[in-house]
Amino acid sequence: MIRLFIFTALIMSTFVPVAQADTSDASESALALQKIAASLAKTPNDLTLLKSHAEISTWDGKYKRAIASYQKILTVQPTNDGIILALANVEAWGGRLDDSAAHFEDYISRHGDNTDALLSYANIQSWRGDSADAIELIERYKDAGGDAQEYNKAITRFYAGSGFSNTALTMADETLRSDPHNYHAQFSRTLALRGGQRLSDAQLNMDALEHIPGDEKSKADLRRMVALPLRSHIRTAARYSWDSDQISIAALSTEGRYMVNHGLYIRAGAQSGYLRAARSTGLETINGNDRVRDVSGWIAADYEATDDLWLHGRTGRHDTNVTDSMGTYRFEVAYRPLDQFSFRASVDRDFHAVSPRAVSLDIARTERFLRTIWRPDLKYTVEGYIGYADFSDGNARWDVGIAPRRSVARTEKYNIDLGVSARWFGFDDELGNGYYDPATYQQYLVTAYSYYKLSDNSGVSLIVAPGVHKDESLDGFRFSGSVAIEGTFGVYDDWMLKTNAGFVNNIGQSSETYRGGELGLSLTRRF
Repeated sequence: MIRLFIFTALIMSTFVPVAQADTSDASESALALQKIAASLAKTPNDLTLLKSHAEISTWDGKYKRAIASYQKILTVQPTNDGIILALANVEAWGGRLDDSAAHFEDYISRHGDNTDALLSYANIQSWRGDSADAIELIERYKDAGGDAQEYNKAITRFYAGSGFSNTALTMADETLRSDPHNYHAQFSRTLALRGGQRLSDAQLNMDALEHIPGDEKSKADLRRMVALPLRSHIRTAARYSWDSDQISIAALSTEGRYMVNHGLYIRAGAQSGYLRAARSTGLETINGNDRVRDVSGWIAADYEATDDLWLHGRTGRHDTNVTDSMGTYRFEVAYRPLDQFSFRASVDRDFHAVSPRAVSLDIARTERFLRTIWRPDLKYTVEGYIGYADFSDGNARWDVGIAPRRSVARTEKYNIDLGVSARWFGFDDELGNGYYDPATYQQYLVTAYSYYKLSDNSGVSLIVAPGVHKDESLDGFRFSGSVAIEGTFGVYDDWMLKTNAGFVNNIGQSSETYRGGELGLSLTRRF
């Protein structure tokens, strides 16, 4: 969800009007405010004076003072629609988006054909990340006779910021055919290219936008967003997990990425760690040792083959102190033919490193997945996958999952999505080779996704997923669930820190009640 806040923050920067006095007039407005304040000290409920105080404060950029005056008027005249509209606008300019949205909604419920209010409210909803509502409002603006140019500017920007990049590009290109130097169309086009992961084209369009007069702060924010995924970096990460099967896994890794040119990136990395299991659990090595040490290294490349097609490849070696070295690889194709649909097909080979016993048996896992994302509209997202894996011990696993969700809240500080998920998988055989291999497993969860915005540069996500599950060893369904939290600090900075923690309640290798936890930390240095 952090991606959504990045995009909405950028959209907001391009629409917020600046209502402030020229320097030469500042002293006059200050003097006027002093005189009004002196009069209000004598007659604090004078509505004319309060209105003048609010208007001059707004013009002078003193939004908190203006809001206080308008609110005081509403305590006397709670149904004064002119004051409600003025307050909604000032709250928006002052960054109080939730309050502004509430007042716009109240006003529009009685004045649904006011085009200025509809346009302003649409922008507010876009800033809060509610693109679906923003587009519905801008369509009402159009139907009410709103200005065609304002409509085109707004709806193109809304689609660009919502991830419907192809739709936005079509709209922007239509405007640019007749007006190739249209700042707003070029801005939205760059934003759409970035949202569609067309990184090379986004950079080229950003270069063109630099030569078109427009708001410099908005251009700087967009430039930062476009440059972010292009920057080379080094990332160091640490991870530690433990569970009720008495298995603990620790790993420390470092990976670097270098942009060869627009569209081609190379990566290289290494990881070292250990797996440990308590003795007498049946999960220690086949020689009875409780620990396996492993080290791996890889090189990889990411290539933007076409507008909507990315190719990813990785190859490496994985060594342990109890087995021979193994060659590893991962190949992935990511394709996004439509705004509403994208998929990733991948194949991955490595040790099945889930316990010391599985590693000591030299079990290799080769798995293939097809993952899809379908967005029928701006409120709903359906993720799904099918997978198949074969193991060098002769076993095989099939795996299917689906997870629809709906956005239910978009505010200036947090997002909330609610949904459900279902997963089914099973193995051909139950071999007892140090990994959980039921014939049939099924899990059904209610999912809640949330993101809290600490700033435009930092935030915290929380995923809670309670539900039920069972396999063939259980007579009925039992409680299952997970909780995951992640903090991201320095989204745009040279240094970015990520921290995460998670907890699961599931079925394990040694008991019907399995509980596990994980902690993680990563530090990224961008160049």
